[in-house]
Amino acid sequence: MSVILGLGSFGIAITLVTLLMLGTGKNAGGGKMPALGWGAVFFISLLAGSALAAAGDPLKFRGIVRDLLGFLSEVGAATGGGAITMAGLAVLFLVVILYKKQSTRMLAIMVLLFSFAAGSSGGSLAMVTNIFTSIVNRAA
Repeated sequence: MSVILGLGSFGIAITLVTLLMLGTGKNAGGGKMPALGWGAVFFISLLAGSALAAAGDPLKFRGIVRDLLGFLSEVGAATGGGAITMAGLAVLFLVVILYKKQSTRMLAIMVLLFSFAAGSSGGSLAMVTNIFTSIVNRAA
Protein backbone atom coordinates (compact mmCIF):
# COMPACT_ATOMS: atom_id res chain seq x y z
CA MET A 1 0.00 0.00 0.00
CA SER A 2 2.86 2.41 0.75
CA VAL A 3 4.21 1.97 -2.80
CA ILE A 4 0.88 3.08 -4.30
CA LEU A 5 0.59 6.01 -1.91
CA GLY A 6 4.20 7.00 -2.61
CA LEU A 7 3.44 7.39 -6.31
CA GLY A 8 0.88 10.13 -5.77
CA SER A 9 -2.11 10.80 -7.96
CA PHE A 10 -0.08 11.73 -11.06
CA GLY A 11 2.18 8.69 -10.70
CA ILE A 12 -0.80 6.38 -10.42
CA ALA A 13 -2.49 8.08 -13.38
CA ILE A 14 0.50 7.84 -15.68
CA THR A 15 1.12 4.22 -14.64
CA LEU A 16 -2.47 3.29 -15.47
CA VAL A 17 -2.39 5.17 -18.79
CA THR A 18 0.85 3.38 -19.71
CA LEU A 19 -0.73 0.03 -18.79
CA LEU A 20 -3.71 0.87 -21.01
CA MET A 21 -1.59 1.90 -23.98
CA LEU A 22 0.59 -1.22 -23.75
CA GLY A 23 -2.31 -3.58 -23.02
CA THR A 24 -4.44 -2.47 -25.96
CA GLY A 25 -3.82 -2.07 -29.68
CA LYS A 26 -2.18 -4.20 -32.35
CA ASN A 27 0.82 -5.41 -30.38
CA ALA A 28 -1.01 -6.11 -27.11
CA GLY A 29 -0.39 -9.53 -25.65
CA GLY A 30 2.95 -9.96 -27.40
CA GLY A 31 4.93 -10.03 -24.17
CA LYS A 32 4.44 -11.97 -20.97
CA MET A 33 1.09 -10.35 -20.15
CA PRO A 34 -2.06 -10.99 -22.20
CA ALA A 35 -4.01 -8.25 -23.92
CA LEU A 36 -6.51 -6.45 -21.67
CA GLY A 37 -10.17 -7.39 -22.04
CA TRP A 38 -13.12 -5.01 -22.37
CA GLY A 39 -14.02 -5.03 -18.67
CA ALA A 40 -10.44 -4.51 -17.50
CA VAL A 41 -9.95 -1.64 -19.96
CA PHE A 42 -13.17 0.02 -18.79
CA PHE A 43 -12.30 -0.25 -15.09
CA ILE A 44 -8.63 0.79 -15.45
CA SER A 45 -9.60 3.71 -17.72
CA LEU A 46 -12.16 4.89 -15.19
CA LEU A 47 -9.51 4.84 -12.46
CA ALA A 48 -6.93 6.49 -14.71
CA GLY A 49 -9.30 9.30 -15.68
CA SER A 50 -10.20 9.88 -12.05
CA ALA A 51 -6.52 9.92 -11.11
CA LEU A 52 -5.79 12.43 -13.88
CA ALA A 53 -8.61 14.65 -12.65
CA ALA A 54 -7.29 14.38 -9.08
CA ALA A 55 -3.78 15.26 -10.31
CA GLY A 56 -5.04 18.48 -11.88
CA ASP A 57 -5.20 17.48 -15.57
CA PRO A 58 -1.50 17.03 -16.42
CA LEU A 59 -2.28 15.59 -19.89
CA LYS A 60 -4.60 18.51 -20.81
CA PHE A 61 -7.74 16.41 -21.35
CA ARG A 62 -9.84 19.24 -19.94
CA GLY A 63 -9.20 21.29 -23.08
CA ILE A 64 -10.44 18.47 -25.32
CA VAL A 65 -13.57 18.00 -23.21
CA ARG A 66 -14.28 21.76 -23.09
CA ASP A 67 -13.81 22.11 -26.86
CA LEU A 68 -16.26 19.27 -27.49
CA LEU A 69 -18.67 20.76 -24.96
CA GLY A 70 -18.45 24.16 -26.68
CA PHE A 71 -19.05 22.62 -30.10
CA LEU A 72 -22.11 20.69 -28.92
CA SER A 73 -23.46 23.79 -27.15
CA GLU A 74 -23.10 25.83 -30.35
CA VAL A 75 -24.90 23.13 -32.33
CA GLY A 76 -27.66 23.08 -29.70
CA ALA A 77 -28.00 26.86 -29.78
CA ALA A 78 -28.08 26.93 -33.58
CA THR A 79 -30.84 24.35 -33.74
CA GLY A 80 -32.96 26.08 -31.12
CA GLY A 81 -32.09 23.75 -28.25
CA GLY A 82 -30.32 24.67 -25.06
CA ALA A 83 -26.68 24.36 -24.12
CA ILE A 84 -25.31 20.98 -23.09
CA THR A 85 -23.81 20.62 -19.62
CA MET A 86 -20.83 18.55 -18.46
CA ALA A 87 -23.19 15.96 -16.99
CA GLY A 88 -24.95 15.71 -20.35
CA LEU A 89 -21.62 15.27 -22.12
CA ALA A 90 -20.65 12.50 -19.68
CA VAL A 91 -23.91 10.67 -20.37
CA LEU A 92 -23.33 11.14 -24.13
CA PHE A 93 -19.88 9.53 -23.79
CA LEU A 94 -21.44 6.66 -21.80
CA VAL A 95 -24.02 6.01 -24.54
CA VAL A 96 -21.30 5.96 -27.21
CA ILE A 97 -19.18 3.61 -25.08
CA LEU A 98 -22.03 1.18 -24.52
CA TYR A 99 -23.53 1.10 -28.02
CA LYS A 100 -20.57 1.54 -30.37
CA LYS A 101 -18.49 -1.49 -31.19
CA GLN A 102 -14.91 -0.29 -30.90
CA SER A 103 -11.40 -1.48 -30.20
CA THR A 104 -10.12 -1.66 -26.66
CA ARG A 105 -7.74 1.25 -27.29
CA MET A 106 -10.60 3.47 -28.45
CA LEU A 107 -12.60 2.31 -25.45
CA ALA A 108 -9.74 3.35 -23.17
CA ILE A 109 -9.66 6.84 -24.70
CA MET A 110 -13.44 7.26 -24.53
CA VAL A 111 -13.62 6.13 -20.89
CA LEU A 112 -10.73 8.46 -19.96
CA LEU A 113 -12.67 11.35 -21.49
CA PHE A 114 -15.91 10.10 -19.87
CA SER A 115 -14.41 9.99 -16.40
CA PHE A 116 -12.89 13.42 -16.99
CA ALA A 117 -16.24 14.89 -18.04
CA ALA A 118 -17.98 13.13 -15.16
CA GLY A 119 -15.39 14.44 -12.71
CA SER A 120 -15.87 17.98 -13.98
CA SER A 121 -19.66 17.79 -13.80
CA GLY A 122 -19.87 17.49 -10.03
CA GLY A 123 -22.68 15.66 -8.31
CA SER A 124 -23.14 11.92 -8.49
CA LEU A 125 -21.15 11.50 -11.74
CA ALA A 126 -18.03 12.80 -9.97
CA MET A 127 -18.22 10.19 -7.20
CA VAL A 128 -15.20 8.14 -8.33
CA THR A 129 -13.05 11.25 -8.78
CA ASN A 130 -14.08 12.56 -5.37
CA ILE A 131 -13.30 9.22 -3.70
CA PHE A 132 -9.91 9.04 -5.42
CA THR A 133 -9.08 12.62 -4.43
CA SER A 134 -10.02 12.02 -0.80
CA ILE A 135 -7.88 8.85 -0.65
CA VAL A 136 -4.85 10.69 -2.07
CA ASN A 137 -5.39 13.66 0.25
CA ARG A 138 -5.81 11.42 3.29
CA ALA A 139 -2.62 9.52 2.43
CA ALA A 140 -0.55 12.68 1.94
